[in-house]
Amino acid sequence: MENKLVRFTKVPLENLITALVALYDEGADFVDIMGEVGPEQDSIGLAVREEYMAPEEDMNDRGYFMEEEDSDLSEEDLNNLI
Repeated sequence: MENKLVRFTKVPLENLITALVALYDEGADFVDIMGEVGPEQDSIGLAVREEYMAPEEDMNDRGYFMEEEDSDLSEEDLNNLI
């Protein structure tokens, strides 16, 4: 497999950090980051596999408690990462 450098430029930090914090708060320890170069705009996506989630017993040790609530992260926020 050939390694290729993928560069995303001028990524809005507020949107990216908001997305990452929301995923972390839901229990994600890791994410996969995908990207696609488009003709008018590049885009990135974040995916969390089941095995990337923290065990529930570790959630309390990390200083937060996971509650069922609606995420403040909208589809538009995710699309505006790039």
